[in-house]
Amino acid sequence: MNAVGAVIGRLFELRAGMARVLHPRGIPMDAAARELHEQGVVMLPGRIPADEIEELNRINAPYFSRTAPQELIYSPDGKELREGDGAEDIDRFYFLHIKNYQEKVDVYPRVVVHVDSLLASYYRSNFFVRDVYCYRSQPIQRVNGSYQWHVDNYPAGSLKVMVYLTDVGDEGGPLAFARGSHVNFRARLGSIGKRYDDDYVRARYPILECFGKAGTVIIFNNNAIHRAVDPRQGIRDVVNFTVFPRVFGGRPGVRGLDLNAESSFLKKYTR
Repeated sequence: MNAVGAVIGRLFELRAGMARVLHPRGIPMDAAARELHEQGVVMLPGRIPADEIEELNRINAPYFSRTAPQELIYSPDGKELREGDGAEDIDRFYFLHIKNYQEKVDVYPRVVVHVDSLLASYYRSNFFVRDVYCYRSQPIQRVNGSYQWHVDNYPAGSLKVMVYLTDVGDEGGPLAFARGSHVNFRARLGSIGKRYDDDYVRARYPILECFGKAGTVIIFNNNAIHRAVDPRQGIRDVVNFTVFPRVFGGRPGVRGLDLNAESSFLKKYTR
């Protein structure tokens, strides 16, 4: 681990601690927040109202259309993002990301308000939102990238919030999560998170396959071992964002637009 990554990682750890100490509310953990703390994941079926999901899908539809490729980032493995050459190339890519999603949809009233109390209970402080994006996953030819078991290697205190916009059943490409694998993890900032073999993970941890209807919210520690699963039939659409504890009060702010919106330094050392 390089020296800069080590220092920045430690600063994030201190921030998470300060947020709990300095927040005036002193919020205790509720049952769902405690499950998240202990298991590293909590599922919230039907958390986002059906009318909000319908509206998000209505807004998203033109951006996922083959007639508007300039609105998408095509991702071959979920990590190395690049522009596609044209609409005819879409089938070669596994993830389709809507660009600068926060400029198109204010996720605060549509999504964040529905998980605010749980996140505040978990952190025992306020929090802020960053890296808001929406993506569509498609069937793949081989397992690689985010479809492999991996950890995100983000700074201490980070959580991912994922909202299913489509129903995710046996064939729908659920998030798979290794319960308890977040315990004692310490981020090595400045490097890509480690990948793991399937046999290794299944021999050590109970696996949760996160099936759910549209409107289901999954909050998980992204420094635990997890993976995307190939949607063997159709597509899977999700809204996804990262949250961090916030030392001082106020409404949860949204910092950063998506994975392509910030400098390489921030990408390298704060993800």
